Amino acid sequence: MDILSFLLGLLAALAIIGIAFYWLKKIHTKRKLKQYRSNGLDSSLKDAKTLLNAADHLNAIDNNAIGAIWRARQCSEHASKNGEVYAIKGSWALKKKMMKVGPNGYLNDNPLPRSCGCYLTYIYNLRSLPDNMLTANANKILKK
Repeated sequence: MDILSFLLGLLAALAIIGIAFYWLKKIHTKRKLKQYRSNGLDSSLKDAKTLLNAADHLNAIDNNAIGAIWRARQCSEHASKNGEVYAIKGSWALKKKMMKVGPNGYLNDNPLPRSCGCYLTYIYNLRSLPDNMLTANANKILKK
């Protein structure tokens, strides 16, 4: 009986040690993964909107956009900018003197929409610009 009780004690000790190691490994894994957890859903969405707006702006500049229309969606602080058209500095239409800067000025002088829900719709052709931003030369070409 001495060997049997010894083996049962050894088996119980190994089971307790195994459970303890499993528990420590689980806690260690949770600590490692905690650094990758987001702070909150709202902050992640705001960061994503900001990143998408910045990427969209860079893409528009690379593809020769000439202007942008500000769209305010669910944003009371930028509601006055809704529908305003801005010129983009250095665009091909400004270089060829086919458009002039409108009353709202350049897009580069205003901060890009961040996490507020606003976005920009980019303009790539002269026909999409308002008439007050077109020069006489551009109007003549568009009438052909």
